Amino acid sequence: SIFALVLWPAHFAGFFDAALEHPPLHDLEHVIFLTSALLFWWPAVALDPAPYRLSHPARIIYLFMQMAMN
Repeated sequence: SIFALVLWPAHFAGFFDAALEHPPLHDLEHVIFLTSALLFWWPAVALDPAPYRLSHPARIIYLFMQMAMN
């Protein structure tokens, strides 16, 4: 998922250290985290009318599959 692709490299690459030293980069990191988290939760919450929605069992499976990466 996009959330895992953002979370892991941001913490284990040099980006994390650079974000601690440069406030604008730190702000960008937070924007990226927020955006990826919103995209992660969108299919699970699905309050908006969308052409395709996950069923409730599929939402549970979706969340459990992501637990290993977090």
